[in-house]
Amino acid sequence: MSKRKLMLIIAAFAVVGCLVGVFSMRQAAQDRSASPKDDATSIQEGIMTDSQREHSKLYKNFGNRKIIDLLKKTDGVVVERDAPNQNPFLTEDTEDPLTASARRAVCGSDVVLVGLVLKKESQLTEDGFFIFTDYTISPLTTIKIDVLKIAKVPESLILSQPGGKIKINGRTAYAEDKMNPNLIVGQKYLFPLRLIPNTQDFVAGVNSTFLPYTADDPRDDVENSSSPKSVASAQASISKKLAGEPCSNVEGGVKQ
Repeated sequence: MSKRKLMLIIAAFAVVGCLVGVFSMRQAAQDRSASPKDDATSIQEGIMTDSQREHSKLYKNFGNRKIIDLLKKTDGVVVERDAPNQNPFLTEDTEDPLTASARRAVCGSDVVLVGLVLKKESQLTEDGFFIFTDYTISPLTTIKIDVLKIAKVPESLILSQPGGKIKINGRTAYAEDKMNPNLIVGQKYLFPLRLIPNTQDFVAGVNSTFLPYTADDPRDDVENSSSPKSVASAQASISKKLAGEPCSNVEGGVKQ
């Protein structure tokens, strides 16, 4: 076989590979907007509860095109918001990365707990550029609480965060914020949370992300940290030890 023919064959495979790649990315986007594992919340534009309206203000200008306009051209859209160009486990501190991350979570939050996601309700933001979701969380064990802001952790609480899935006018839109990916109903997570004063609900702590928690008994797992079962378990145990220590300034804001 001549060298020219060989180069043509290689080029043909490259083109096919690119086309397959593009098709796969488009198919993945369609799958996320149509996935039965992540049921969409059926909504009507502009109709939301008072709490949702307050939460919606937290996510103003999270996108650059109205989702309703995007849906006029297709049955389903996927909108993503990139995370800051940083790794929450990277630090310039002298502490090991996991301890430094746990310290930021503790000091940048009003409460840190392990909780179970019970249900969710997604909604279009008031400006129409993004989606947010209010999750109902059942606390399983409390690791840290700022009693000056929160007298007692409720039996269930509402966590609001950007991202989610809605169905409007028979069409589906899916949005995800890469800093805090959409949560899964029925999954346990380690939650560093800040209070939303206007609604007494919660958002993610400063520079925090929610780690999936796999231990069957979170309370026992946190107390007996000799052999943590996951990164979340290890960070929860470290957070428990740090909870009683004073906090210095933490990047992004913080309590003293």
